[in-house]
Amino acid sequence: MKAVATYRAAELSSNREELLKCRRSVFYGGVGESDLFLWSGDSNKRYYSNGGNITYFPIDNCDTVGENGYIGDIVCYYDRMVIFTSSGIYSSELHLSENGDVSYPVTLLNSSCKNIVGNAAVVDNSPVFINSNSIKRIESTAVRSEKNLSVISDRISGLLRQHTFNALYDVESRNELWMTADNTVVIWNYKNDVFYTFEGIRVGYLCDRPLTLTFFDTDGYYCEFTEDGFDQKSDGTTSAISAYCYLEGLDFGSAFRKKQLNDIFVKTEKSENVGGEIAVIGDISEESSKSLAIKGGLNRLHLRNERFYTLDLLIRSQNVNEALEIDEIAVAVTDISTVNRK
Repeated sequence: MKAVATYRAAELSSNREELLKCRRSVFYGGVGESDLFLWSGDSNKRYYSNGGNITYFPIDNCDTVGENGYIGDIVCYYDRMVIFTSSGIYSSELHLSENGDVSYPVTLLNSSCKNIVGNAAVVDNSPVFINSNSIKRIESTAVRSEKNLSVISDRISGLLRQHTFNALYDVESRNELWMTADNTVVIWNYKNDVFYTFEGIRVGYLCDRPLTLTFFDTDGYYCEFTEDGFDQKSDGTTSAISAYCYLEGLDFGSAFRKKQLNDIFVKTEKSENVGGEIAVIGDISEESSKSLAIKGGLNRLHLRNERFYTLDLLIRSQNVNEALEIDEIAVAVTDISTVNRK
């Protein structure tokens, strides 16, 4: 997350007015990585300071990155910076001439990825960003070719297409990457490599503090997730947080064959305080949809003769603000189809 700051140039610099428009910054290169890079987010110009003096921006220390458009974000990645623009992704490195002059030449890294959403982040030493309703990662910048990009969101591609995202935040304290839309947050827990969503949360700007996740909503209220499981706003109102897990479109490797559901095994913590429910939603008839209670320990849920092609599972805690930790789920299914589904 980058600080929002404005730094004045020398009085004689003709770039002064343009510098005062800059609202994004990052330190890179120079002596002890002391050069400050500025960009406005509205143009494709990048300005940088000189000789460790972050108040001195020579006229020549201005680069035009890409063709027209704008610079969306800049992140530092190992010994170089990656520049995301509306015309593609670029790479820039520190270059020291024989005379000791410092420069930062720019080279094209990828021309197909344009107009990233919001800002980028660096996760596990790899730049991550949102582009064309998918989450992408730059695996390596050692070889400058388009094969460096990989998509890490294929399994939630349908979910991503349902929303228009406006920002991306790296919540390091929770090992999570937050992608915010109008009233939904899609979260990638990169430590466990799982995705989940928060609904009814309209994040305007997020701040990751130790042990506390806080943000300003789109109405300008300061909000935080409290330890007792509430979303508390600065206007004094609180709302309970209700979480659930929705596993959609389970076909068990055979989408066009009819199957029979026999049993579902759910393993939770052995405790009398554990309580929840699992809703089984089939696609053949309303009779194939049922809700069953989950208790502490190992649950064996009998669901014989429930037939389906694809199955959805909805799991939620019994009470609002009470966590339900699922250790393992197993589903016993029998293939009863002899012909392909028409």
